Amino acid sequence: MFKKILVAIDLDDVTQNDNLLRAASKIADCSNADVFLLNVVAAPPPDLSQFLPEKYEKNALEDISSRLSDVVKNSDLQKRVTDTAARFGNAYQEILTHARNMDVDLIIVASHRPHVSDFLLGKTAARIVRHATCSTLVVRQPAVSGDD
Repeated sequence: MFKKILVAIDLDDVTQNDNLLRAASKIADCSNADVFLLNVVAAPPPDLSQFLPEKYEKNALEDISSRLSDVVKNSDLQKRVTDTAARFGNAYQEILTHARNMDVDLIIVASHRPHVSDFLLGKTAARIVRHATCSTLVVRQPAVSGDD
């Protein structure tokens, strides 16, 4: 059914990564699909950028790439992941651009437990669902006892 799957992973939100990767693994195995992992980091504000070390972005991207490799090694996706990438920028824009560039059939993204202001989905997940040109799957974090 799916040939190429993009999994947008937030390395700073480890509470959702297990469910996200488990869902991606099941779908990839059923479809015999290739998987691409992408992590997007918000770009530093322009006012702050001038005070960052010269190689800040390069070093940060190398660190993220290393962390993504560790995620792959410790997941069921190890045999399916064909590429990992890290980007600076607006999360939903970078995810959609990467999906178009890789010509993926499915984007899998996690959504945090919503706040009243988010209504049904987190802001990034909602934007991806609205603007993606391919299928999307939003993986929710399971409710924790006491969450309403």
